[in-house]
Amino acid sequence: MLGVPYPSPFADPNTAGVKLLGGVNYASAAAGILDESGQHYGERYSLRQQVLNFETTLDQLRTMMGRDNLTSFLAKSIAILVFGSNDYINNYLMPSIYASSFNYNPAQFSNLLLNRYAPQLLTLYNLGIRKMFIAGIGPLGCIPNQRATGQAAPGRCVDYVN
Repeated sequence: MLGVPYPSPFADPNTAGVKLLGGVNYASAAAGILDESGQHYGERYSLRQQVLNFETTLDQLRTMMGRDNLTSFLAKSIAILVFGSNDYINNYLMPSIYASSFNYNPAQFSNLLLNRYAPQLLTLYNLGIRKMFIAGIGPLGCIPNQRATGQAAPGRCVDYVN
């Protein structure tokens, strides 16, 4: 919708050199703001690791274009961050695997996420990112895996999850 091609995935060995200039996708399925979110699925890059991966890319770009050009390049770039839903779906809402819902009430858990998210955003800013699109979390009680739990009437969303 932005009229730009999809960025290359960070984990693809071909994402190097001039290809970096078209953007890099650091996303990792099931990953969250919290390092432990989604760990039951195996290897994934949490937000913290994705920021470290971005720093690796910056090292390559700095070598290619120099510090001043990199600063200008980053000022025109946009970082799209879509985080938080996996911390609920693949952590908080899985009490048989994760203790988070026993240790935190919903407000405390959301504050925990915000307190872990904010420093990563500041790190990105300190690295030179000036434009960030930060997506919010939609009504998670309406996603198929929550509706399929049978905790709501057919065709309805799970209100307590929302």
